[in-house]
Amino acid sequence: MHRAMGLILSAMLASACLPEPVGDAAATPSPVSAPTASPIPTFRRPTPTPQPAFTVYVVRTGDSLTGIAAKFRTSGRSIAFWNRGAYPSLDPDSPTYAPDRIAVGWQLRLIPGVEVDEDALPDASPATTPGGSGPGPGPSATVGIPVAASSAGVSPGAIGASKVVRHGSRDSRLVALTFESSGPIAPAVDIMDWLIEQRLPVAVFTTGETGTTTEDGQAVLDLVVDHRALFTLGNLSWSYPDLRALDDPAIRDQLERTEVAVIARTAISTKPWFRPPYGELDEQIPATAGSGGWGYTVLWDVDPLDGKPEADGGPTADAIVQAVLDDVEGGSIIRLHLAGEHTLEALPGIVDGLEAAGLVPVSLAAMFGN
Repeated sequence: MHRAMGLILSAMLASACLPEPVGDAAATPSPVSAPTASPIPTFRRPTPTPQPAFTVYVVRTGDSLTGIAAKFRTSGRSIAFWNRGAYPSLDPDSPTYAPDRIAVGWQLRLIPGVEVDEDALPDASPATTPGGSGPGPGPSATVGIPVAASSAGVSPGAIGASKVVRHGSRDSRLVALTFESSGPIAPAVDIMDWLIEQRLPVAVFTTGETGTTTEDGQAVLDLVVDHRALFTLGNLSWSYPDLRALDDPAIRDQLERTEVAVIARTAISTKPWFRPPYGELDEQIPATAGSGGWGYTVLWDVDPLDGKPEADGGPTADAIVQAVLDDVEGGSIIRLHLAGEHTLEALPGIVDGLEAAGLVPVSLAAMFGN
């Protein structure tokens, strides 16, 4: 009995002398704190880019579609597309398209400084006018590119000397018909009408003086606006001087004055196409033109002299045709004149001859790969 009690006491004393455990073995587990939740980010809708706003213009006595377009820096075709749902005669895709017939009181919707992107247009459909009292433009009112846009969809050339071109690639079967508009141009509208009827793409190089201050010149520019797919506009200076006799500021003024006046009339830029009067050049002229954004100085390699009256020794219609067909080849740029006495008479023979030779008239942009 005494022995058992001694053993128990010895065991208790030994246990009391054991060292305290250290570290994790002695630690009381700490409560695990819950992770702090990250704040949920607030979703903010991106601020949408504001869409161009339509303006309503009420047609007045004496208005024309091209005149209204010029006031608002757009094009007649754009106004027509925006309003074709309300006024079917303004549908450019319709055989009854009549942009020259608008009525006083019509409410035309338009966007100043913007032109329609014709590649993105849906079909026209009726809608209501902004006031809700009548028909208005339907989904055809598709907005597109800001103006002034290049007449051929070509970006102005980079700052630097303008590239002088007399023809395109000789390996192609493409040719470019170019018409000059300067001085009295009585035959011009008839020539333009024939080109439109034949759906021929051509370039019109106009002086600012003829194109924007004369009745015939304005009519030509109006037709360019209404048939943008066919016509390219180029700059022929303001008053057709020999630019070699002018200093840099005077040359620049001739080009810029024309550009401003043409845009005011058509909302179309003449850039990047420039032609010096008489085809005369020195080193300064392309440099000045290029620094202003006219990336191409367009000369020619075929000139039938159709602008010279027959009474002054100029060619007959047959002689014009023969001169063109004798000299033309792949890549040729043909110089013609809207003032030409026999140009209209010669055009069918020229076009037929080009076709027979396997040559295809194209725009300057197509010829130079822009």
